[in-house]
Amino acid sequence: MAHLSSTTTQGPREYQEDVIAIHEFNLGDTKGILLVVMDGHRGTRTADYCAAKIGQYFAPSSGSRKDIRAGLFGLIKRLATETRDLQSGTTFSAVCIVRNIATLAVLGDSPIVIVDRLGRVVIGPEHNIQTNATERKAAVARGGIYSRGYLWVPGSRHGLQMSRSLGDAYMEEVILRKPEARRVSLGPNSLILVCSDGVLDPDHINSWERISELVEVAKRDCSAEDLLSLVKTKGLEDNTSIILWKP
Repeated sequence: MAHLSSTTTQGPREYQEDVIAIHEFNLGDTKGILLVVMDGHRGTRTADYCAAKIGQYFAPSSGSRKDIRAGLFGLIKRLATETRDLQSGTTFSAVCIVRNIATLAVLGDSPIVIVDRLGRVVIGPEHNIQTNATERKAAVARGGIYSRGYLWVPGSRHGLQMSRSLGDAYMEEVILRKPEARRVSLGPNSLILVCSDGVLDPDHINSWERISELVEVAKRDCSAEDLLSLVKTKGLEDNTSIILWKP
């Protein structure tokens, strides 16, 4: 029986814009679970819409690795189409767990951290425009402007710290709405963290130090709430959400 816990807090922000979605499903004799964290901005309309549709739209044809990946890409493609005219936006960090395989699909910079079957710490894809030079270069090549840690559309009054997201209609010209995927093998001592970036420092500069500390605590007999308590000792500066899964 897997151990699953989740928690979220508004922190010092005026609004809570993080959204957590957890979807359990059956494919014949195969059981699976989909864990998603969305970090909304400019309101929660996009994140709320996506959360409401996940169970309806995620429909892999089988539990095979190929079909799970296709199911995630199909889910995100449909959500991207249906939210592309919304001015609010959101990250979308998803982990689908079937048998001993975790399949990741990510847009944005909400961190996913996994201890794999060999005990290695695997960090999922992230598309923060400050820390991912490859994503930054590609966004600029699409016509974006990088300035003061943000990606801008020429003439826009609003910037974005990511090169990929859902919603964000005003960034249509320069962002991507296609996820980056990864697959990780799990073992009996594995764990999975899906979080909003409130667990990190605001500039994403010392991320590894924060992540390492979270992983060491998560290996113990603890819950997502215990991890949030640790983050609070560092000083919350943002909405913060955590999902913790262990086999």
